[in-house]
Amino acid sequence: MSKGERFPMLGSLNPSFEAISACHLLARSRGEPDPIYEAVKNCDILSEAAQVFFPR
Repeated sequence: MSKGERFPMLGSLNPSFEAISACHLLARSRGEPDPIYEAVKNCDILSEAAQVFFPR
């Protein structure tokens, strides 16, 4: 078994970050509210998780 077969996230994590970054860039370039930040504001679970990484 190769390393990639045991750890499928190793190959899929970077594209995930790229997609999130593209979403931020699109919202900013259009002058629209960022849907990711809006989701964090409106969802208690996401808000609590974000505070773990980005304490106020």
